[in-house]
Amino acid sequence: MKFNWTSDDATTLGITFTNNEKDTFLKNTLPKLQNFKNCLKSWHHPWSDITHNLETQTSSKTILWNNKDITSSNKTFFYKDWFERSIKYVDQLYDYRIKDFYSFDDICCIYGIHSNNFLKYYTLIKSIPIHI
Repeated sequence: MKFNWTSDDATTLGITFTNNEKDTFLKNTLPKLQNFKNCLKSWHHPWSDITHNLETQTSSKTILWNNKDITSSNKTFFYKDWFERSIKYVDQLYDYRIKDFYSFDDICCIYGIHSNNFLKYYTLIKSIPIHI
């Protein structure tokens, strides 16, 4: 790869890059850089969506317990054993990678919830409104 200084023109930066066909290093490197760029783009896009959603959604720190918007039969929820295991916010039950709530098995594994609490889990998840 060569670069040459050209006239100081307002439309260019005064530098011209040229590619010499015999420059095998450049010929071999450019496709690899393009693949790397595509890899970074593919990785960046989903994660930028997730971080954007975390920043823009008010739901990420919506309190789960005794919340008037999360009810079943007009009663709010409070599971003392879940609260003691540090489950306090809606986003702790939500998997942003798949854009859905964690499965019951995942919740049991992550927080050590007893496997006999499936109905509690299902009732709670189904009571969370879409806008939250």
